[in-house]
Amino acid sequence: MSTIARFAPHDGADSQPAIATNAHFAIAKSAEMAMQLRSMNAPQSDPRFVAVAPLDGLPEGTSAQFTVEGQAILLCHTESGLFAVDGHCSHAHEALAGGVMRQCWIACPAHGARFDLATGEPLNPPATQAIRTFPVRVFDGMIEVAPDQIG
Repeated sequence: MSTIARFAPHDGADSQPAIATNAHFAIAKSAEMAMQLRSMNAPQSDPRFVAVAPLDGLPEGTSAQFTVEGQAILLCHTESGLFAVDGHCSHAHEALAGGVMRQCWIACPAHGARFDLATGEPLNPPATQAIRTFPVRVFDGMIEVAPDQIG
């Protein structure tokens, strides 16, 4: 079974996921053709991105908080894709880790404020301020985040 990951849009430069799936590699008639397909769809190295965790270590429906270059960043893997957001609620600065996630939002476990994972915008009180979002991608099986870039 092949999967195409969707990523939270960021600066638009490379927000589209790679289109090739495992099926494309299976129909390649030679190893050379398969290598060409892989290289066409491989994201380019980008020094803004920092490897944070292996993709297979963050299954769909889970989140995990990491400190990336001194910032608490919460990685969220929902049915809508992978997202990287500030690890704390903008309302009372409580940790968002462990909050309920659905589609494209996460709820603060302390007071129930929900945030859009793609934009960081609050969806209900008591939060009124957005949380930061960060560009996220998968490169060589690793989830990478650009901590200095605001999504």
